Amino acid sequence: MLETFGMLLLLILTVICLIALFLAIGALFPRRTNLVYQALEQMPQRALLLGLINTLFVTALTLGFGALAETTGLEFLLLLPLILLIIFAIALAFGLTSVAQMIGVRLNSDLSINRRNMFGSLTMIVGCLTPYIGWFGLFIYVSLLGMGSVILSFFRKDQSEKTQGE
Repeated sequence: MLETFGMLLLLILTVICLIALFLAIGALFPRRTNLVYQALEQMPQRALLLGLINTLFVTALTLGFGALAETTGLEFLLLLPLILLIIFAIALAFGLTSVAQMIGVRLNSDLSINRRNMFGSLTMIVGCLTPYIGWFGLFIYVSLLGMGSVILSFFRKDQSEKTQGE
């Protein structure tokens, strides 16, 4: 009974922390999240494909460098996969923030921005917590979509700067 209560409390606190993370990223980096959101809205299929390709690439690099470090005994090579995973996690946080914003806009555009983002974040998190379908379907889908839109946002920024400079 006490273990069940502890797990439920941990789940509730994790959901609250994730919602706070998505709100904080959106508030601290509004320009970047806006670029990611625009890329997500305008090119969702391309973002999904780009997210899949780059996730597979980062996974292969991480596993390759990890295996190389283990077989050669060069421990410092483990820093490269660690740095790659940290960059990947940061980009994933930005991508999931924009996906949560998109869900909030599509489900309830009448609310204020913060409430809409909270509603979208909660909907996405609870949807991803659904056994099997959420774990292996929805979470992977929104992660790949978010990762691809982050990558697309960097190229959109470069193109917008070029057109502004001309």
